[in-house]
Amino acid sequence: GNIKTTKQQRHTIDMVEQDLINLDLDLIQMGLGGEDSWWSQPLEKYQIKPTNYDYFFKLVPISAKDDPIKLYRNDFLP
Repeated sequence: GNIKTTKQQRHTIDMVEQDLINLDLDLIQMGLGGEDSWWSQPLEKYQIKPTNYDYFFKLVPISAKDDPIKLYRNDFLP
């Protein structure tokens, strides 16, 4: 059969502005490679070891009159 494919551009210059918010939340990130470009692993001290990780986040709508620092202190600091 004839299979049609659509190329998904992944460069910032190819992006089209939309009425959309994309939020990525990551607990940790690891580098892409080691000391050379020949498929080496990141240095041991920069590797993320497999284990169970837990984290949380809270999304709170705010307005221009809100003070984000005050909201943070009220919700997250003892």
